[in-house]
Amino acid sequence: MLSRIIGISTVLILFLIPNTVNAHPNNQRNPTPTVTVTIGWTWVSPTVLRTGHWNHPHYGRSYRTLQAGPPPQRPQANAVWIPGHWERRHRKRVWVRGHWRR
Repeated sequence: MLSRIIGISTVLILFLIPNTVNAHPNNQRNPTPTVTVTIGWTWVSPTVLRTGHWNHPHYGRSYRTLQAGPPPQRPQANAVWIPGHWERRHRKRVWVRGHWRR
């Protein structure tokens, strides 16, 4: 009985002692890894339900072919990307490619 009381009290004392061993390991600062994110055009592969296209998080989609490459770079700092769209001309619909507007 006495050994049981000593064993239980020893376990309780171990839980009450604060864990100071790992509180401040050598005061070393861990360098945070730098993450570089390149925002640019990425190719979205075609599937059965959609055609392949170039996608940009800010400018939208461009339906140029993979061989043609992504759309050209911005010609001026204030140029705006106009994504490709269908236009109605008389009784026909015509695809207008995406382009930069100055």
